[in-house]
Amino acid sequence: CCVCVVSDVCDGSDNQDGASCCRGGAYGGRGGGGGSVTNLNELMARRGGHGSWKLGLLPPEAQEDLRQAWQDYVHRAGGAKTAAGAAVVGGMTSLAMFPRLPYVPATLVGVAGGAYAVQLPPGNSLGDSARQIGAGAAAFWDAVSDPNNWGPQ
Repeated sequence: CCVCVVSDVCDGSDNQDGASCCRGGAYGGRGGGGGSVTNLNELMARRGGHGSWKLGLLPPEAQEDLRQAWQDYVHRAGGAKTAAGAAVVGGMTSLAMFPRLPYVPATLVGVAGGAYAVQLPPGNSLGDSARQIGAGAAAFWDAVSDPNNWGPQ
């Protein structure tokens, strides 16, 4: 089997197994789900008119829903840097709290906990603490990563 690239202009040519590149759905030209993706237009959408491609694994409605959910999360967290700071601190804290767990699962548990806690509503002590710690971690990272803060002043 081969992968058939479906272009905007079809010349009617056939691929190696005889299926026309102008027919077929996203999972094969003959109605069977053979497991290989043959219609790349189902996975990729044109971006602009410059010939570049943008990978689109989700329908546009789902992409918009995810974008809106992310914006809501960042707003509840107090900013993207605060959310990232809380997740990093949560990951490092879980490493210290669960030394017998393997590193990756322990870190992921902490990252998920920090990401959850930072979006809790204002007035919740866990959420307020996570936002303060996340903002502090973000400010610390900004200070450390600024080359003007290194060396004599």
